[in-house]
Amino acid sequence: MQNSNNSWRMQALRRITAYQIMPTDTIEFHLTADKRDGDIFSLAKRTVQAFFMMTLVQPAAIIVHPTVAQLFEERGETFRVDTLGMPDSLKEMIGEGFIVQPIPVESDGRMDTRTVAVRFAINMDEYQDEAKQFAVELLMGLARGRGNE
Repeated sequence: MQNSNNSWRMQALRRITAYQIMPTDTIEFHLTADKRDGDIFSLAKRTVQAFFMMTLVQPAAIIVHPTVAQLFEERGETFRVDTLGMPDSLKEMIGEGFIVQPIPVESDGRMDTRTVAVRFAINMDEYQDEAKQFAVELLMGLARGRGNE
């Protein structure tokens, strides 16, 4: 049984709030390729991996122009974060129980064909236990802080 204090969901909550991001916020990260770079598949993989390495959370979706989404579907492309070769210290920071999942592709007509975005949002239904534990940690931290005044 995994320790909920060190579960990957609990670690994700701690990391995003450390960046002053609220658990109910949605994060989007965009990368745009130079016209000469042309390989949208490579750009999508780099976008997923860059976001993951910066935040240590797995994107919930890849967002691309509808034409690009169709190319991905025709090619049968599946995107996942890559944890192979990561230092153990980073793997420990991710937390216990983390499982790499395929990241769904969503189309958005507002995107151009040279841009890939990834989105991360916490599904509070999935994070319910960790959110309660996190709230307790915050309250205890506030209580400890006031005791030092």
